[in-house]
Amino acid sequence: MEHYTYIHKDPRTNEIKYVGKGKGNRYKELGKRRFAKHLNWIKSLISINLSPICEILEYFETEKEAYAKEKELIAFYRDQGIDLKNMADGGRGGISGKENQNYGIFETPMAKANRRKIVCITTGEFFNSLTEAANKYKTCTSKISLVCQLKRHHTAGLIFRYEGEEHLIFKRKKRRPSKTPHMPSHRKRVLLVELNIVFEKIMDGVRFCKEQGRPIDRSGIRGAISGKNKTAGGYTWRFA
Repeated sequence: MEHYTYIHKDPRTNEIKYVGKGKGNRYKELGKRRFAKHLNWIKSLISINLSPICEILEYFETEKEAYAKEKELIAFYRDQGIDLKNMADGGRGGISGKENQNYGIFETPMAKANRRKIVCITTGEFFNSLTEAANKYKTCTSKISLVCQLKRHHTAGLIFRYEGEEHLIFKRKKRRPSKTPHMPSHRKRVLLVELNIVFEKIMDGVRFCKEQGRPIDRSGIRGAISGKNKTAGGYTWRFA
């Protein structure tokens, strides 16, 4: 049996200060993956050359059993008025979120959002969660969430809102006008540096090189202009 519950006690009073669940040497690891309340207490002891008394209470066949016992012990000691340094009630505490083997489950923002009811504005349907809506329309919860937060217009051709926020309207951000009109690179004038010849477009330069017995293509001239290649057809090129 590798899973167990353990306690940390104050060496000055022998009072239980923390209840945890772990395996291996977890019960003796004082500085790894500890939350502030527990860690600050440990540091306060170390500052006066003391350390917690670490004891394993009971071993279990499965992690689930250890979690259940951890939760039971925390509730028991708190009922006795003991000021534990645990930040949560122990155990898994739920089915979604980020797991920590000492503090159970803490809900992520996405998990909290998933518990909110959803309205499909397009069809008028109501859903109890993001997941339920995603399963119905074969899309993903993150995309529906972005639509509900007005960060995306729609997903799978459908518009969603959180219940009570059906009135919110998605507004597209206006693009800032470019200071200079955009022109495709193949239509820009190019300069053949060595001969100081300006061509109206890249293709004219390609034809010139071909006539000189130096066949190249447009990508060669683009590469020379961008710096990817030093030359194209033996010549140096720039936009004019």
